[in-house]
Amino acid sequence: RRLAISFSGGRTSARMTNLLMGLKRLGWLPYDEVVVAFANTGQEDERTLAFVDRCDREWRLGMVWLEADIAPKRGVGTSFTITTFKDAARKGEPFRATIEKYGLPNPSFPHCTREMKEMPIVSYLRSLEWEPGSYHMAVGIRADEIDRQAVKAKQMGIIYPLIALGVTKNDVIAWWKKQPFDLYLLEHLGNCTWCWKKTLRKHMTLAQ
Repeated sequence: RRLAISFSGGRTSARMTNLLMGLKRLGWLPYDEVVVAFANTGQEDERTLAFVDRCDREWRLGMVWLEADIAPKRGVGTSFTITTFKDAARKGEPFRATIEKYGLPNPSFPHCTREMKEMPIVSYLRSLEWEPGSYHMAVGIRADEIDRQAVKAKQMGIIYPLIALGVTKNDVIAWWKKQPFDLYLLEHLGNCTWCWKKTLRKHMTLAQ
């Protein structure tokens, strides 16, 4: 059995990854093959990238750093490129390519996560001959944000380990306080600097 862990770059997905890889080392994770992947949009805060790199090194994750390879031609799907912490895009290159093809992400067309997070990982897994349906995808959503689950999660092979374990935001924060490092990022900054899901107040604070 195969498991892909989607590492978003935040504290919650990092906690999920740490739990799952800890179980793997103990031989208690029911998967034979595990891949940990981080998809960089080029709009992540530098502290997020440093955090991903630190988690990778501290926990020996074998993190695969990916970026979306957006084909300008219509009808050609998004692929991936493999990068590293050192060479990761920091000027919004994948995001710019996505906007040029699909327009600005918005509530009616939230394609940013699909094109820059989901598709590069799925495309990379396919290059390993992991076809959809042959693996589970672990996503870091907590028990206190259960409403964020995908409606067709089961059909899509998506699992939410933190929901299954009842892990909440307070649990995640308490765990990180005991660790030798953390994501040194104020909550309003978020991982993706100008995410359209942020409130106007947050955007104005960032602009200021």
